[in-house]
Amino acid sequence: MTSTSTDKSFKIGDIDGKVAGGSLQGTIVAHVDTNPRYQADLSLNDAALARLMLPPSASDEDRKKIGTGRVSATLALQQTFGDASGKGAERTGRGDLIVRDGKIYNVPLAMGLMQLVTLRLPVAGSFDHATMSYYLRDNKVTFERILLESAGINLAGMGTMSLKSSPPTLDLNFITETPNEFYLPLISDFIAFTRKELLLQVQVPGPVNDPKITPVPLTPIAGTLK
Repeated sequence: MTSTSTDKSFKIGDIDGKVAGGSLQGTIVAHVDTNPRYQADLSLNDAALARLMLPPSASDEDRKKIGTGRVSATLALQQTFGDASGKGAERTGRGDLIVRDGKIYNVPLAMGLMQLVTLRLPVAGSFDHATMSYYLRDNKVTFERILLESAGINLAGMGTMSLKSSPPTLDLNFITETPNEFYLPLISDFIAFTRKELLLQVQVPGPVNDPKITPVPLTPIAGTLK
């Protein structure tokens, strides 16, 4: 850590830690003058998805229910705390997240969407890959891009999350895509063919621990997501 008296700042550099079997690097710079503020740049590499989502006390069986997968993420965040002139606090940031090389089984929101868009038929059991990009403005997170991919179906989404409430609340929209032709048991070949071209829009409002997943008629948002 270094400190500079001329601009009343200190810097925490070369952060190097271990998180969930992966590595965390970054820097933080804080200013303690008449306009207190900080800026942080952090990156997470190759962390285990199940270890990130569950507490250290979770059993191996609980972790298997979440699935495998390695997580990499970046976050650039800055915040001001107001000054003597009356200027209020502001917080902004931007980040992205990638889950790769895994089977994502029991992430509640993802699995609820999967069950809905596959009509609960055994065509896909997990997502293989996930990506997300977002930005933060004060107490609102805007997801510019969410993509969940599997061999049988993809889900593309966008929307917001409010941090004002506890727990945070979601307002997301997703559409579906079937990237590969596949056979659906129990229904006719004709239905299987037409379903390959099916585009379904899903709204996801509500608290993060109990979101409501509801199909809706296609809206202009579907064109953006597609």
